[in-house]
Amino acid sequence: FNGDGKADLAVVDQATNSVSIFLAGGTGMFVHGSNVATGVKPSAIAAGDLNGDGRQDLVVSNQTSNSVTVLLGNGSGGFAPRPSVPTNGGPAATVLADFNRDGKLDIASANMLANNVSVLIGDGSGAFVPWALSPFATGNMPEALAAVDLNGDGALDIVTANVASNNVSALLSQAATATTVHSSSNPSTAGESLTFTVTVTHPSGSLVPGGTVAFEDGTATIGSSPLGSTGTAAFATSTLAPGNHFIVAAYSGDSNYDPSQSLTLTQVIIGVPTTGALIGTPNPADVTQPVTLTAAPSGGIGPYSYAWSLLSVPSGSTALLSSATAGSPTFTADLAGPYSVQLVVKDSHGISSSPGTLTVTVNADPGTPSVKLSPSPADVTQTITASAAITGGTGPYTYAWLLTPPTGSAATLSNKAAANPSFTPDIPGAYTVQLVIIDRNGFASPAGTATMAVDPLPSVGFITSTPSPADTGQTVHLSSNTSGGTGAFSHAWTLTAPAGSKSVLSSSSADSPTFVPDIAGTYTAALTVTDANGKSASATPLSISVSAAPSISSISASPASPDAGQRVHFAATVSGGGGPDTFAWTIISPSGIVTNLAGATPSLVVSETGAYNVSLVVTDG
Repeated sequence: FNGDGKADLAVVDQATNSVSIFLAGGTGMFVHGSNVATGVKPSAIAAGDLNGDGRQDLVVSNQTSNSVTVLLGNGSGGFAPRPSVPTNGGPAATVLADFNRDGKLDIASANMLANNVSVLIGDGSGAFVPWALSPFATGNMPEALAAVDLNGDGALDIVTANVASNNVSALLSQAATATTVHSSSNPSTAGESLTFTVTVTHPSGSLVPGGTVAFEDGTATIGSSPLGSTGTAAFATSTLAPGNHFIVAAYSGDSNYDPSQSLTLTQVIIGVPTTGALIGTPNPADVTQPVTLTAAPSGGIGPYSYAWSLLSVPSGSTALLSSATAGSPTFTADLAGPYSVQLVVKDSHGISSSPGTLTVTVNADPGTPSVKLSPSPADVTQTITASAAITGGTGPYTYAWLLTPPTGSAATLSNKAAANPSFTPDIPGAYTVQLVIIDRNGFASPAGTATMAVDPLPSVGFITSTPSPADTGQTVHLSSNTSGGTGAFSHAWTLTAPAGSKSVLSSSSADSPTFVPDIAGTYTAALTVTDANGKSASATPLSISVSAAPSISSISASPASPDAGQRVHFAATVSGGGGPDTFAWTIISPSGIVTNLAGATPSLVVSETGAYNVSLVVTDG
């Protein structure tokens, strides 16, 4: 009692209604220290630190005055009384223990005359108040008691020895509590309002625990609530993030009841629902084609409800959804253009997704293809390629070509399903090509057609030359007839002259070129014609014989000196030329009379005397 490390004695004295204090000398001897007044007929005593100052204090049960006396030690062996605390009748024994587990000593007294136990709750300063749950009934005349955990629940129980009923009473602590926590929705969706409800129970008794409940998520406190009159508390939140949350409810206890903690509740928070990818089938689509809308929502807690809408449609369209709430509604596009679709899904807990959107492109139905054949017109044996300009529809496209050749032709398309098939005409005539396209949505176009004329291959006739044969120095004209082919012809002339000649064509590309032979010999003309499609034909080369120009080496008259009235015969020596020759004689008399004669050896009767002038022009064939 005096802090010297030696155990001292405190003895109740019913004769003087006091407690005698004996201080130990350390050798087994005790020295009377002081007497401290108690209530009437002190019957039992217990020691402990009642006010937390580290010094031993005393409580004394007073059997006649039905109370306990509290004596606070000063650490030097002295004690100061506190106001007595009432008990039930005839407290015969007392014990100090922490019955409500608040870390402060409480008092229990066995009341012989009342056949019960009083429990007084300490506040840690040396003051005590009766526990609201006490007194607790026992057998007859309890005269001794002890505090011990009889049932292993961690709370101190009380056992009493009952003199009159010859038995033992076991009083289990009513301070022990059990805390349970429940969720209003588990699993739940992020953003959903959750309410955690806590119920605090105790084994028996009529009082309801007070205090507060703290709601903990792992190591973080997310809220608290006072325990209500029904022993329940609730906390609502909508801010828990997606994931697993480990919720524990911690009851604080109060002056009558112990703290307790719930088992861990695993609260599963699912992310807010999302629509997933919106899909339109088909997309792109064609006008008049039904489009089926689907989505793959996730998150949240199924099943989902759907809210579809057409946000926008092409101007003038009257398209409508088959159902705004179906999982896979449809709509039929009635005009080409973009159709904007929106979906909001709501999970079974009423949490809505953000809007998902989709644009469905709708194309006009395939139009009549514009078919083109190239080259056009074409020549027989020339490869012709077909192509088409396509409007409307949704690619890629399937092609269905058809070729109608002229009667007798065996021409066929290289590939009826190709985008650009070809064919080779084998005879002249009209070839018709037809095309139907089918787009990827199965819509077929009207047939597009093209007809082309196929010409025979170009041909060239014999080359002609004028004059033929020819003389040197004479202009020779070349020509040839062409037929068949396509478009205008181009001419490619060549001239092969004899050695030593410098003669050349006036133009190698003219339709009818010329040349002037400069020496006698054989000149060879050749011609190749090419039509607009590049098809060529060659003529058989023409050999042209060229002679030297005719010449007169002498003219003679017989007789050379005639008399007037005598017939004179004329002759000439001629060489060269291409024969036959034509002779043109001119004879002028002395008086100027002109006489024209023909033939190789003409004659004339001269009638005048004097000199006659004779001239000759020889022209070959």
